[in-house]
Amino acid sequence: MTPRAPEIAVEYKTTPEFKETYANHLGVKFTGYDFAIELGMFEVPTPGKLVVTNYQRVFMSPATARSLLEVLANMVNTFEQNHGPIKKTEVGKISFDAARNIPEGSRQ
Repeated sequence: MTPRAPEIAVEYKTTPEFKETYANHLGVKFTGYDFAIELGMFEVPTPGKLVVTNYQRVFMSPATARSLLEVLANMVNTFEQNHGPIKKTEVGKISFDAARNIPEGSRQ
């Protein structure tokens, strides 16, 4: 039998600057050292035009990015088991495709 790892007490804290926001746009990029996730909002002011306003960039190690991927996959699977399949909207696909095609130098 494999010995159990000792339990670790985890305490979660937030800083005074902590805030909750909503994002309907997400961009991801990486270097050889880290991943960056950009969160923002997009709007379609006129047909054929997409305006993205990024308001947060979070950097993380590749190991943390892998953990995030696994946690999100688990949570999405659980959500779909409880609520049915998540349908990707066309606007969400446009936002994702636009983020992938932004030249590196044009991001702020």
